[in-house]
Amino acid sequence: MDIFIRNLPESVTRLDLINFIEKGLKPRWSLFGSNNGRMLKCQIFVVTNMHTRASEFHALAKVEPSSAANSLIAKLNGSLLKGKPMTVRKFMRRSILRNRRRQSLEIKPERTENQRRTDRRRSNIRIDILHAGATGAQSKSTRREKMAI
Repeated sequence: MDIFIRNLPESVTRLDLINFIEKGLKPRWSLFGSNNGRMLKCQIFVVTNMHTRASEFHALAKVEPSSAANSLIAKLNGSLLKGKPMTVRKFMRRSILRNRRRQSLEIKPERTENQRRTDRRRSNIRIDILHAGATGAQSKSTRREKMAI
C-alpha cells in the first residue's frame, strides 16, 4: 500500500523520512519479536507553484503488508517530524478514465447554484523528485529531477 505524507519540513532528508517511517513500523512491544511490516520504497516530492514560486514538500512510501500500512497511518498521523505535525494517509491513485468531475459534466451539462463553477485542482504546478540526501537548503538545480508539469 502506498502512504502519502503531507507538508514535510523543508530541511528533511530522505534518511530522516526513512527513520520516521521505520519508527512507526516497529511494534510497541512484541512477545515473539515478529516483524510488523517493511518499507519497500520512499521518495520526497517538491510541488512548486509556477506563479508564486512557493514550494511544498510531500512524500510517498510503499509499505507491505496492507495491515502494517494501516497501523503505520494510525501511529504516524499527527506525530512530529522535526517539530512539525505530519498528515499521513493512504495514497489514492487517480485514473483519467474514472474522473468523477469529468463524468458529472458529461451527464449533467446544466449547472445549479450549489455546484462549483470551476475545477479546484491546482494548475500550473511542477512536481520534482528530491534525490537522496538533498535538503531544502541545497541548490535546486542539483537536487531535483523533473517529473511532471
